Amino acid sequence: MSATTSPMNHGSVTSGHSATAAGSESLPTRGAADFNRAADPKPLAETGHSYDGITEYDNPTPGWWHLLFFLSIIFSIGYFIIYSADPLAPTVQGDWEKDVAEANAKIFAKIGNLKADEPTMLAMMVQPEWMSFGTSLFKANCISCHGREGQGEVGPNLTDDSYKNITQLPDFLRVVREGAAGGAMPAWKGRLSDNEVVLVASYAASLRGKNLPGPRGAEGAVAPPWPPLPAAKQAAVSPASTPSAASIPAAAK
Repeated sequence: MSATTSPMNHGSVTSGHSATAAGSESLPTRGAADFNRAADPKPLAETGHSYDGITEYDNPTPGWWHLLFFLSIIFSIGYFIIYSADPLAPTVQGDWEKDVAEANAKIFAKIGNLKADEPTMLAMMVQPEWMSFGTSLFKANCISCHGREGQGEVGPNLTDDSYKNITQLPDFLRVVREGAAGGAMPAWKGRLSDNEVVLVASYAASLRGKNLPGPRGAEGAVAPPWPPLPAAKQAAVSPASTPSAASIPAAAK
């Protein structure tokens, strides 16, 4: 007696039928799409596209996805307006300046507020610790114009005896604060703490006499010699206080 297998009711099939043994009826096969449709009470509409016997269903993205998408657009508009137009909005640059100011406050606690005058500059020029600080400021921010060692690039050579805007030590302080050469040397007043101005100006003045060769040669007039340097000792300064937010120092002639 030959056995037959009754056809099973599986609904619509998209992948065709497979044959059983000879003499038996064809059995439908179920694909992943059929299981998904069986779990979904609402059958999916077909797009009419069929590739190698595989039917494409119209399965749109869910509503919550569209909601998140439009909310992200609304958020990006507000984010752009706040961070582009509001000067008080927190920024990475602002956080960096705050961190640098706090670090400088700890560093300058040893010397307090430096007085911006010639005696203070002379005192700083003989203290290796503070000259090292001035050197790091100069090499981090000034070498593009004045060269790594102060020999000059697009800016003047700081290692010879000739200067365009300097005749005495306090002139370094003025040039750093107010700039020179019609803005070629930018003004840093309001962007540097007083201590930073004094230290980077002192370092720039200390480069005199090295006479390093540079592409521009001597410029301006020979300045009178600096006053004699004092013996290495702590400068007399006022009590320590927190400096203003740090920025990019520069030294120029």
